Amino acid sequence: MFGAIPAIDSWSSLNRRGASSRASTTSRLQRSPTRSRASSSGDGGWSDRAGIPVIVRDSGACQAPWLVVTCKLQVTPRVSSHSQEIASMSAIQELQTALSDVAERVGPSIVGIGSRQRGSGVVVGDGRILTNAHNIRGDEVTVTFSDGRSTRGRVAGVDVDGDLAVVTVDSNGASALKWADGVAAVGTVVFGAAATPGGGTRVTLGTVSAVARAFRGPGGRKIAGSIEHTAPLAPGSSGGALLDAEGRLLGLNTNRLGEGFYLAIPADAALRERVAALGRGEAPPRRRLGVAVAPAHVARRLRRSVGLPERDGTLVRGVEDGSDADRAGIREGDLIVAVAGKPISNPDELVEALASAETPFEVTVVRGLDERTVVVGSGVATGEA
Repeated sequence: MFGAIPAIDSWSSLNRRGASSRASTTSRLQRSPTRSRASSSGDGGWSDRAGIPVIVRDSGACQAPWLVVTCKLQVTPRVSSHSQEIASMSAIQELQTALSDVAERVGPSIVGIGSRQRGSGVVVGDGRILTNAHNIRGDEVTVTFSDGRSTRGRVAGVDVDGDLAVVTVDSNGASALKWADGVAAVGTVVFGAAATPGGGTRVTLGTVSAVARAFRGPGGRKIAGSIEHTAPLAPGSSGGALLDAEGRLLGLNTNRLGEGFYLAIPADAALRERVAALGRGEAPPRRRLGVAVAPAHVARRLRRSVGLPERDGTLVRGVEDGSDADRAGIREGDLIVAVAGKPISNPDELVEALASAETPFEVTVVRGLDERTVVVGSGVATGEA
């Protein structure tokens, strides 16, 4: 219902409420005795809805000094704004509580790695610490717990290509983090946890911004399936934990993208198996062909510059003396186009093919215009390709 509020010079009349006992109430509108003539002439009447008298116009447009408003506009925004304030404060308090709870719960399970804290680590079992391989130097490493206690740990296993390492140490009762169920989805609220120098734990807040991302490990090989998130990480945080709202392990923070984005290796079933193997000292086999290679676009440009037809493959830029490639007769300038029957068009495909090939295996190369096949890993030098 539309009503009219008097102009400022008549504002005091809003406080008038009483209707004459002789006034007509057949329309359920209580008319002010001082406005009975206006009402009877069809110009309008006083309404006492919600204790706020307003003039109701029967017809025609309101003219000054009256301002057309609605009761809803007077009351509802205030209630809505107040409700939103309460809801916002409640959400903030819940978030603060969750952050404090996670920090308290996981703090003892987050450790510093290295005497000058090159990185962080996560307690994943009794006396077992998971961290990044790039945080490790040698067979032993200093581990600092959240209470400030430092001790030496032994490196049980290292996966350089996967950027993972497991260290065995006296964890002094520090409990292992629980593994999260399932995979984090875009938009999931997450916490980043890392050690601070000299003891203590830093916990930050963010969200999952993307999944199934890839990056280069310390050996230059691609690590796929990573979780991209926005929880800020300070230097020394690599190897720390990416956690869900319950403080469970979602991933191992590993790489900084810049612009406020970070990557974590997902804490899935495959990671659990790799961690268990590294804890037993079972480092994954790392097959090396012994060649330096160039990106595919470089190979195409170089072949085009010398008048050779363009072809997909990986260009050999150098060969390590005494390597499998050297013994097989692979030479600088060769274009590797297949490994163990799998076509090769870029260095990542070369790495993947080498990892899955059974020794010995065949490598197809193009030298100039000639295509030839050599055998790698047979233990016998095959001479010129």
